[in-house]
Amino acid sequence: MEVLFHFLLELLKIAILASIYSTLLLLLFKTLGRYKPGSWFDRVSKKSIRLWFITGLIISILLFVFMFSYWGDHGLGDSARIPIGHGKAVDQVNGSMTYITAKGYEMETLDINEFATIDNFLFAKISSNRPAATNKEIAIWDLKTNQVEFLEHFSDLEAFKSKNSIKNQLLFQDFQYQYSIYWNGWRFWLLP
Repeated sequence: MEVLFHFLLELLKIAILASIYSTLLLLLFKTLGRYKPGSWFDRVSKKSIRLWFITGLIISILLFVFMFSYWGDHGLGDSARIPIGHGKAVDQVNGSMTYITAKGYEMETLDINEFATIDNFLFAKISSNRPAATNKEIAIWDLKTNQVEFLEHFSDLEAFKSKNSIKNQLLFQDFQYQYSIYWNGWRFWLLP
């Protein structure tokens, strides 16, 4: 039910965004048509209702397709998703279980708590409810190769960083914080 409700809200948002964008395009075409009489913009802008509906339809379709693309998919209902590059993403279900699906974990998930992404790596604190990794504290997901390396202690991160020439500071944040940083701002207002 949550997914259906969220999907309907996304369709409403797409309709509103498409109306705004097509109105802006109509105004642009009319302005260009005024400055260049007899041009293609002038001829097209004379049929403003038709132009508005056609551009609105095209923009709606494009926004709908984008909503299900890698960069536009942020989850529906009780699931949430953050794209992190190289076709990979961090997912969350029910606002509590954050996980990644890396090579070797296709049939199950690797549950994580806080994470940070730098260069081509995702550094994550492993969730304590995962039995296979109870003696490990950190998972490092190489986004290029899709391989996961485990570190026993948090202090082992400095050695890994120096081995891979990573100079940036790691700031581990929870999923809600990372989600709000990625999906708020211009993405929230201009995209579905």
